[in-house]
Amino acid sequence: MKSVETDSVCSTIRRFYPGWSRYRRLRADVKRAASRIVDCRTSRLGARLERCQCGHICHIKYNSCRHRSCPRTRVASERNGWLD
Repeated sequence: MKSVETDSVCSTIRRFYPGWSRYRRLRADVKRAASRIVDCRTSRLGARLERCQCGHICHIKYNSCRHRSCPRTRVASERNGWLD
């Protein structure tokens, strides 16, 4: 289940980052973070299939970017009890 916060962060970066970054000299880590956040949990980063006992595909789970600034990754890590 996606939260409103993570979707709004991703959609905001997707919508405004290209225009905002066009005239700025950004560090490589900032560019990398924006790219990873936009690609998080999409087919661009790959996926894995979960199958039922009969062999039918039950769920497609897209891989996360695993970037520490990504709200989607942070929410999942908090839910799983990971520590920084």
